[in-house]
Amino acid sequence: MWKSVTASKLIFDFDDALYIDFPWSTRQLCRHADVVLAANKVLAKYARQYSNHVFVVPTSIDLKLYQPPERAPANRDAAVIGWIGTRWNLGYLRMLEAPLSRLIASFDFVLTLITDPSSAGEVSLPPEIPLRVVPWTLGDFVQNLSTCDVGICPLPDNPWTQGKSSYKVLEYMALGIPAVASPVGGIIDAIEPGADGYFATSGDDWYIHLRDLLEDPNLRREMGRAGRRKVEARFSLDVAVSEIERHLEELDRY
Repeated sequence: MWKSVTASKLIFDFDDALYIDFPWSTRQLCRHADVVLAANKVLAKYARQYSNHVFVVPTSIDLKLYQPPERAPANRDAAVIGWIGTRWNLGYLRMLEAPLSRLIASFDFVLTLITDPSSAGEVSLPPEIPLRVVPWTLGDFVQNLSTCDVGICPLPDNPWTQGKSSYKVLEYMALGIPAVASPVGGIIDAIEPGADGYFATSGDDWYIHLRDLLEDPNLRREMGRAGRRKVEARFSLDVAVSEIERHLEELDRY
């Protein structure tokens, strides 16, 4: 309908598994779009059932906004394990209850959550884990995130999370913060384990990787720099714009 009324090309860009909640409309958009841009391979695989013109364009980061600061001194009182996100994803942090409880027995750290402060009560972690909830605001979320030494992104592996992009992890990497994350969805293509972050699939994995990063500031620094370089090379806005322009220039061939 849109194409017949406007005589314009239709581009469908999506970065979540919309087909789970909206199967008919997502299917129709894929069928009728001239080009489908998907944020990861899982979404692209779905779209290719209905379109021959599907391209993966990963979520990108505005490097002008995300500028890594000088890292905090290694001898400060406590390291900061950070998480940023919406209240709807806070429940995923329960996956880390056991490894964080193990860590607090040997390390001084604070778990900092940058989110909606009214949802702090939804974080059901053991009381021995030091917790700080910082409001997400447009003016200072980058500054607050920059205080973190390690970034975390725990996710279950299910059809919804498989459609997620890697934005949270890329935020960490852009700021020179090494990430420990579940290997799900777009995150799989964002992290090179052992080079610019770690994957964790079990409680032991989470404990070991967080332990290694907490006890070794040099490792954090090296991984953080590698992550920033990767974002600059593969996940910046400039890279994404070039990719999108290339695909749009091909529209006239269809």
